[in-house]
Amino acid sequence: MKHITIGRQFGSGGRSIGKKVAERLGMPFYDRELIMLASQKSGVSAKYIESLDEKGTASFFHSLVLNATPAGAIMPNYFNISTNDQLFILQSEIIKELAKKTSSIFIGRCADYVLEGENILNVFIHAPHNFRLQNIARRYSISHKEAEYRLNKIDKKRKAYYNHYTSRKWGNVENYHLAIDSSKIPEDKIVEIIINAYKG
Repeated sequence: MKHITIGRQFGSGGRSIGKKVAERLGMPFYDRELIMLASQKSGVSAKYIESLDEKGTASFFHSLVLNATPAGAIMPNYFNISTNDQLFILQSEIIKELAKKTSSIFIGRCADYVLEGENILNVFIHAPHNFRLQNIARRYSISHKEAEYRLNKIDKKRKAYYNHYTSRKWGNVENYHLAIDSSKIPEDKIVEIIINAYKG
């Protein structure tokens, strides 16, 4: 089995590209779906999990990520780690479990790190600030001022989350097999590039 992980800057179109690749390849696609799966496994509401999703914290024991936790869900308080860390561990376990079943596409959530050592193609989708700003304003029908606020907030959150849990730098090309500027290449062409790299 071979998997595709896609990291993305907000407004770059990474989720849409991943969805199209999944449809073309007939592969399961996991993004927000991981929130629902984490909710089902933990018994914690999806709304609450979404409020914590892809947010880093200040204390985490990396060894816990690499070793599966006991059959269970959100870890008990005596492990002395934050709820955010517990969620990261839970989602990491879910990603690993899904990866054992069939080839899949994972969006964000440090999947490239979680699945390190597996047969994976790691992709990062990025684009210039103004290009992403226009995409966000158009997609959500909001002002450029609001789009600017969301872009900065979400990019900052994703960067902090990735850097914290992986000890790597988010967006560093050395972490990925493909880094693609979505402002320079049409979306359908990017889909083709990823599929060709995956099959190659």
